[in-house]
Order: sequence, then structure tokens, then C-alpha cells
Amino acid sequence: MAYIGKSLVGILNENKVVDSMTGDGSDTTLTLSRTPGSVNNVEVFIDGIYQTPDVEYTLAGDTITFTSAPEVGVTVVAVSGADSTIINPAAGSITGAKIVDNAITGAKVAALSASKLTGALPALSGSGLTGLPAANLTGALPAIDGSALTGLPAANLTGALPAIDGSALTGLSGVTKSASDPLVTTNPSGGVGQLFLNTTSGEMYACTDATTDANVWTNVGPGTGDITPLPAFYGPRGLTGGGDIGVVANYAGAAKIEYVTIQTAGNAAHFGNFYGPGRDAIDSTSNGTRGLWLGGNKGANAMANDIDYVTCATIANAADFGDLSLARQGVGGAANVTRAVTAGGYVNGGGTRDTMDYVTVATLGTALVFGNASTSRWGNHGVASDTRIVFSTGGGNAASLMDYITIATLGDATTFGNFISMSDGGFCGDGTRGVHIGGANIEYITIATPGNATNFGTMTTYGSNPYGGSVCGDGSRGVHIGGTINSPQASHVNMDYITIATTGNSTTFGNAFYSRYSHQSCSGG
Repeated sequence: MAYIGKSLVGILNENKVVDSMTGDGSDTTLTLSRTPGSVNNVEVFIDGIYQTPDVEYTLAGDTITFTSAPEVGVTVVAVSGADSTIINPAAGSITGAKIVDNAITGAKVAALSASKLTGALPALSGSGLTGLPAANLTGALPAIDGSALTGLPAANLTGALPAIDGSALTGLSGVTKSASDPLVTTNPSGGVGQLFLNTTSGEMYACTDATTDANVWTNVGPGTGDITPLPAFYGPRGLTGGGDIGVVANYAGAAKIEYVTIQTAGNAAHFGNFYGPGRDAIDSTSNGTRGLWLGGNKGANAMANDIDYVTCATIANAADFGDLSLARQGVGGAANVTRAVTAGGYVNGGGTRDTMDYVTVATLGTALVFGNASTSRWGNHGVASDTRIVFSTGGGNAASLMDYITIATLGDATTFGNFISMSDGGFCGDGTRGVHIGGANIEYITIATPGNATNFGTMTTYGSNPYGGSVCGDGSRGVHIGGTINSPQASHVNMDYITIATTGNSTTFGNAFYSRYSHQSCSGG
């Protein structure tokens, strides 16, 4: 049959079905005897003239619908191909359901433009990111925070991270950043476990004790150590009283108390006066709040049992605390926040003693016997941790010997070790280390570890081996005050200081208010 239209070669090569009708001027549909795969799989002719699909007719299932009803008497022929044959599919006619699973490889999408990847990807976990070549992961990722990194298996996080500095650690929960270390007063919002990053040094700290204004920050990597509050029995103010004023004992002058601010180099100022008589060869200690002066010589070898006290933060005269168990001079001791313990001393006509007394610092009253030192002694000094006191000997027998006691447990002292070269002076400490300053020598010990002392440095501004000075400290710095030399004998107003946690020679601090020796100091406030 003759016709006008495109070649039927493709259609006639397969099993075809021919359907026909005669136009009546009103009927617009022709029902086919098969369902073609698409409108492009059927050819329609009217009186041999080819009809354009989707223009002059449409296909829905097995029904052809004409745009206009074929005229009366015209012959309509529809030639349908096999259902699976699709010739020249129309734009937008292929759906995902028509594509066989796994038929498209990465190589087929290598040249996809960004415009073809619009819209949001469905949520996926790290396990789904397999087989991606590195070349397909170029460029910068959008900013993310830690909360978005969920579901990543450990196997997908191998290899080394690029170097970063502290400034890149943004959006991290539980981390505080600063250009300096935290302080004990740096209160963590998240409590124990809060991290703190020093962006200058790169050091990291974790809060291990979240006590308001007394926090402990533990260094969790290489660095300069932990940040811990000073023991509560230290304070910022150093107080000294008693002693011999000038060369000859002046007991009226010895009744005067003066003070310094330990972290601020400068001269001492007047604080107040003793409650009892002025006296030399005296002991002093503190629990950080209350300072005590105990015993001493009040003139003509008249031994004193007096205990005077002050509130370290309040400039005022001392008040009466109570009495020692035995009147004597040259006692020495130390205290924690609860208890003060003294050891030794010299009794007129009775020589040196090994007696140890104690008082509860917050409670006024007479001292009680604690136990006995390992040997009799006088002119000794002490340094404390929270739990232990180490005593020097000072004078009398075994002048370089040190003893220790456990503050909470009554009983006799135990031998600790020996000084390198004992010189009369005093102790300061930070609760861990004790530093003895006196004469030309500065030595230190670790309070928790019995053993001999180690060289710290020398006194640089005192001349020839001064003795009889006193020492106060705030847990960070120790200040040596006054003292005398034998030849020619002269007392000093000199004050030097050291940094307890380091080693080295002393540095000039300032001048005492009085030139004195055989006095004693404490700290608090």
C-alpha cells in the first residue's frame, strides 16, 4: 500500500499488529489490539499520510486519541510494534524505575555538572562513603561542628590529621580557650571534666576538682604542671614579731609586730603589739587565718609560757590565746588548718627539751603534750603539709637533724633526714616542698619523702653567714627577714625572697621596720 510518511523499516522488521478504522467525522479514538510500549512504538496514517505523535494524536495504554476526529470516509491505519521496543524516547520520558539496579558506574557520572546535583542528598552514614576516589573529594568541606560527625566507623578515620592550632578548635563542647593558663579561681561551667586550652603554649588542662575559687586543673599533656590551690594554712601577708632589737635585747621593741605583703616587694609596716611581754627566742606559726607567737625569753632568762594570737587579715594588737605546757624559749613548730605543734625548747636551769605541745588553733586554751622529739633541741623551726610537719633542730644536740610527725596522730617524732649544713633561720613551703633559709645556705626537702636536704641556692644580700632571721611564705614565695652576724655583731633590716617551686639564689625584697634577730614569722590573711 502506498503511503506518505517516515520509513517503516524499523517497525516492519518485527512482529507488528495493524488496526484500522474509517472516519465518521465525530469518533476521536481508536482502540488497538495490543498495548505498545510508548507513543513512539506505533505509527498512525490517515489515507496514507503519517500523523505526528503527541501532536495529531496521543496514546494512553491501548487507546489512540486524535486531536481532531478523522473526516468521514478516510481510512485510518495504526501499525503497532512490540511492547519492549522504544524508538527515540521523548525528553523526560525515562524514569528511575526503568533503569536496572547497579547499571550505572562511577565512570558514567564523572562529568556530571553541579547543576545536575541540586537539592539535598538523603542522610547517609560513613559506611556509605566507600569507593570514592580521592580525586572526587577535592575542595573544602562546609563548616561542621562535632555534633555532625556521627555514624563514622573507625575504619574511615585512619591516617594522620593535618596540623592544627588552638584557633581552629571552634565549636567544641566543654572546652574553654584562653591565651593563658587557668587559675584556681577559674570556675568551670561544666564542673569536673571541663577542658581548658592555652592557645599560646598549646597546653591542655582538665578540671579534676571543681571547688568554687579553689579548683584543681590537671595538665593532660606536656607542660609546666598542674594548677592547684595553695594549702589553706598559707596566706598573702607575712607577719614577724619578737626578737632582739639592735644588738642588745630590747624587750619593749620586741613586743612589736610588723608585716609585709609577700607578693609585693617593699618595706615592712607596723601591724600591732603583743598581748604579753616582748620576748626573744620565740616561735610563730599560723593556720592561715590566725597567727600565734609562743613562749620565748622575756628578760634575765625568764622563760615565758605565753601564747599570743592575731587575726592575720586585721591590723591590730594581739590577744591572749593561752599557755604552753612548759615555759621555755627556742621552741619551733608549724600548723595546718586545724592544729599547731611545737617541739623542743630551752628551760632556764633545765637545758634543752624534747617536749612537743599542740593546740587547736581555732580554740583558745592551754597547750597539751603531743609527744617527744627524737632528741632535745632549741631554736628549731617547722614546715607543714596538710598532714605532716617536718622539724629542724636549730641548736643543741644533732644540729643538722630533721624529725617529722603526723599532725592528726599524737605520739613521738620520727627521724626524717639531715641538712647539708645547718644554719639558723626558718622554713617556708607550698604544702609539698619545704625550703629552709638561713645563714648563707638555702636548702629544700620534699615533705612527704624522708631524706636529706638538697641545695637550693645562697643568700646573696646578707654578707657573712647571718643567723637568727625568720621566714614567712604564702605557698609561692618565701621571705627571709632580719638576722644578725657574729663579727662584728649587728642585726639586719634586710629582707630577701625566693620562689619556692624553683631553685636559685635569693633576691632583695626590702627592709624590715625594725632591725632584729631571734624573732619569728608566720603568714595568713
